[in-house]
Amino acid sequence: MKEWIKGHKSILIIGVVIVIFVIPSLINIGIGVAGYFDFGVGSDGDWVNFWGSYLSSLMGVIGPIIFTIYYTQTQIKTQVKAGRQAQVQAYLKQERLIALNEYEKEMLDAVDKINDAGRNLLADNVLNPYDPVDAAIESLQNRCNKYALLTSDDDSKDVVEIQSEIQKYYSKNISGFVPIQETMSLDDIEDGLETNDFANRISHRNELDELAKFILNEVSRVKKIFESLYQDEVE
Repeated sequence: MKEWIKGHKSILIIGVVIVIFVIPSLINIGIGVAGYFDFGVGSDGDWVNFWGSYLSSLMGVIGPIIFTIYYTQTQIKTQVKAGRQAQVQAYLKQERLIALNEYEKEMLDAVDKINDAGRNLLADNVLNPYDPVDAAIESLQNRCNKYALLTSDDDSKDVVEIQSEIQKYYSKNISGFVPIQETMSLDDIEDGLETNDFANRISHRNELDELAKFILNEVSRVKKIFESLYQDEVE
């Protein structure tokens, strides 16, 4: 409707001018001519009644048109706004699903890297197997932050809690591991050498195993959260 009015603005202006000014002017001229030739065009009271009826009819036509245009424009704006809000909400839900799925995948990737680090602790010529673990935990935290930004505090609290527990265990039991400065030979261990270092490596590997098990166990919770969020999206 708005576009139609813009496209026919000149025609509408001409029509309004004709209805309000031209037609009454022509009638006035006609009355003057009729009165001049004494055609008996009616008394002043008759013409007062005529103009009252004319103006009332004019307002009766123009008023509903103006109201209809205004109401239509208001409804269109309301519907467009509601449609845009629905699109934004649908987009955010989709992005939340993607972010949560990425977090779950990052958890499994972190488990693989932690297990690799545990195996490398007992391998020959491995200087520092903890770097991939540090990177995996940091990446996992970033994925959690992304999901939390797309989700309300109430809806994201379970995932944030999971990540908080992972970070707490990592900070308490693993992040303090110092880099291995010297290589260790399995032959040396068999000969009874470097026994303290070997015991430390076994202890560290056990801590890594516990962290991997904890994360793997929490994956099931994340899956349930994802399924619930997906169900809400479908409904």
